[in-house]
Amino acid sequence: MTRQTYTNSQLIEQMQESWGQQFEQLNISEKIWLLSYVIGHMAADESEVYKPMEIDDCVSMAGERMSELSFYQQIDLAKALINQIENNYLHG
Repeated sequence: MTRQTYTNSQLIEQMQESWGQQFEQLNISEKIWLLSYVIGHMAADESEVYKPMEIDDCVSMAGERMSELSFYQQIDLAKALINQIENNYLHG
């Protein structure tokens, strides 16, 4: 799957028409909500790339401690994880 494959979605095109190419017309709360919805959808069911039984207890415990991170630390963590997921999925 390439970046072009997933950007040629009718839904993505409609969202960009409504909110701009980079979704700049969404406010920060809408962007955070939409991001959490996307991630929630990705983790809703076991799939080829998401296997809940592979999650180690220490990862689960770290997830429970997210309130210890500042907003900017959470953004950096999200970026790092998304980059790793994308690299593993596209090149793995």
